[in-house]
This record gives sequence, C-alpha cells and structure tokens, in this order.
Amino acid sequence: MVIELKEMYSLDIEVPLSEYYPDIINNFELDVRLIIGINKEEGGDIFDIRVCTPLWLRERLQSEGGILEKGLLIVNEYSFEKIEEKINKYIQSISVKDWEEATKKLSKVFYWEFDDYYVLG
Repeated sequence: MVIELKEMYSLDIEVPLSEYYPDIINNFELDVRLIIGINKEEGGDIFDIRVCTPLWLRERLQSEGGILEKGLLIVNEYSFEKIEEKINKYIQSISVKDWEEATKKLSKVFYWEFDDYYVLG
C-alpha cells in the first residue's frame, strides 16, 4: 500500500503555506495540518505537526525550562519547499500492508486525529 500527503496547511494563518513568510524566518513556530491518505483514493486522515526553529526552541527553553513534545519538526528557517520535502520523505519511507499499520507508524511522529480515541462498546 502506498500512502501520500494530500494536503498541507495551517489553521494559524490565512494564506497558503507556499505563500507564507514569518516575520523572522529563523525564529518561528507554526502548527501544520496534514491530510494523509492512500494513494489514488479520495480523502485521508488528519495529522498535525509543529514546525519551529532552534532559536524559537531556545527561547521556549529559557522561559519554560524544558520541552516534552511529540510532533515536532525542527528546521533552520522557514522554507515551504524544504518542510514539504521533509514531511513527504518520511511519509514515502513508510512501508505498510494496510491503513491501520500506516496510522500506527504515522502517529509515532505526527499527532493523529484519532490519538486517544476510544470506542466504547
């Protein structure tokens, strides 16, 4: 089974990520939403990741004293193309038999919309 990135955007900004530029390209943090699904099929599931720079992390470390976080992509500066490439490279590296296995692997790096979701029955 082949999985793919179908969409990538942020709820924090009003423009497409490809048109976005932070005020300081080497000191930013942005929550990014990914729609990932099966190649050649409609739709996908929602996954989230926080993209930030070392400078932003350093400032957060100074103010909070520590960071404990899943779903973090650290880049030197904002570049839509490099961020998209890094995410795509990870997604394409995943080899799976079915969607359930894909979500397990993806949710090790990204926050999945169904993390901590329990079915009562």
